[in-house]
Amino acid sequence: MPSLTLTRGTIRALLAIAPTTDVRYYLNGARVKTDARGTIVEATDGHAMLRVRVDAAPAPMTSTIIPRALLEGAAGKGRKTLLDAVQVDITSDGTITLTEPDGTVRTGKAIDGQYPDTDKVTPLPDITPIEPAQFNPALLSRVHAALQLMGADEGDIQMRQHGMKPSLVTAAFVPDALAIIMPWRQPDAALPSWATLTETGGAR
Repeated sequence: MPSLTLTRGTIRALLAIAPTTDVRYYLNGARVKTDARGTIVEATDGHAMLRVRVDAAPAPMTSTIIPRALLEGAAGKGRKTLLDAVQVDITSDGTITLTEPDGTVRTGKAIDGQYPDTDKVTPLPDITPIEPAQFNPALLSRVHAALQLMGADEGDIQMRQHGMKPSLVTAAFVPDALAIIMPWRQPDAALPSWATLTETGGAR
């Protein structure tokens, strides 16, 4: 089973996306996934998603969901702790141990559930055309905050829109992370009637 290192910044970024009390209990945490691409940590609430590759070394396929409460305990506080390294060890029986820089050890059990197939909703920028879409500002804010916690700056974050399909968000300075945002499926925003005047100078 995998052993990996997560910075507190990455942990906080995952927590910015993962829900707290979703009825889909398996989403209330972050998934550690290993395969031929390496080790990837992921969080999603079904509307936005964050994926971070923390190790590029190929590994056998595994999937473990770390409970949100366990991650919250190791998230730390303040910007000075963002680069602190937290060691994560997962055993075959689903026991998860988080060891903080000061030696604090936190232990919990993996969430038993089937995590969504995150590969299916990750768009392929080279073949998927850009189409206009609307987005929930709260989701945009959370994804923006998550990428900033891992080192992205204001001008570094880019989003590729795909109409009603998932949209890809990346940051050049954080090449091993990507985020996905689902569009806001609602009618086009209407201009308020008071916002313009008629040719005679009256309200519309």
